Amino acid sequence: RPKGEKVRCPRDGQIGAAYVDSIQGADNAGIATVMLSYTWGYRVGDIIDALVAFCDRAKVSPSRTYVWICCICINQHKVRGSSIAGETVPFDVFRAEFGGRVRGIQHVVALMAPWYEPFYLS
Repeated sequence: RPKGEKVRCPRDGQIGAAYVDSIQGADNAGIATVMLSYTWGYRVGDIIDALVAFCDRAKVSPSRTYVWICCICINQHKVRGSSIAGETVPFDVFRAEFGGRVRGIQHVVALMAPWYEPFYLS
């Protein structure tokens, strides 16, 4: 991800940060209040439409609803580097990190599209 490529990661101090670490301002980033649960394969437009619909239904401001999305909140530079080095993350480590995020955020929105056969369930 080019946006975070030259940004220092606040968690490990290395160059190469998650996308979310490279953006600033209250309209762009903040402490997550919702976690998006989805699968790979959704189009960005579908994700945006779903999150806008969620904000409309919940009567919350889209610019102040901070959504934790794996692909922009996990440091993909670190993931890629580990993959190239042949390193794998043990499941217990992954479960502890991911589980901690879910418990900390407390609200999960599942993307279920298309309605008649959601990718999430297949």
